[in-house]
Amino acid sequence: MSIHGGDIQAIGGEQAAGIGGGFGGSGGQIEIAGGTVTASGGVLGAAGIGGGNGGRGGTVVISGGSIKAMGASGAPDIGSGMNVPTSGSPTDGRGVAVSRLVVPDAANGANAAEIEIPLASGGTYRYFGHGHPNDFDLYFYLPAGNYAFDACLEGVGTGSYAATLDTNPATATIAVPFPPYIASMVAEGDEF
Repeated sequence: MSIHGGDIQAIGGEQAAGIGGGFGGSGGQIEIAGGTVTASGGVLGAAGIGGGNGGRGGTVVISGGSIKAMGASGAPDIGSGMNVPTSGSPTDGRGVAVSRLVVPDAANGANAAEIEIPLASGGTYRYFGHGHPNDFDLYFYLPAGNYAFDACLEGVGTGSYAATLDTNPATATIAVPFPPYIASMVAEGDEF
């Protein structure tokens, strides 16, 4: 399965991954290169992306997009389902392991966010979208390293972020916040 854009919301059935294998099934080949992907594993030990309960994670390649994956009943967010040795840890397409970087308050659901992050190994990690339902954060999967990048929120302005990422998940810090977003609310007859 390849995802290159759009808004994807996937919820696994009982013991099935949101994206990937059903009960006892492997995740197979999963590539995410863009879009907004929200994937929840089904109850009883399924990964958000990867294997269902008792299934291997398969091959998961992430090179762009915002991916919010949630495993169920102790299964990992991305990887194998319960009762299986760990497999299916995501890579960047070049075989380099990637870890989750949470980018706080970078989307508001109404205005499009655009982010490009240069990678030390070459290439660029890209995101363009409105974010995940009921969530202002974005979720990127990047190789270990130090990052400084801007996020442009349409109609609002630009904010800057910095992060150091190793093999563990991390949260970026806001270096320069977005300008205040002021929605004008005028009662009938009021003037500015």
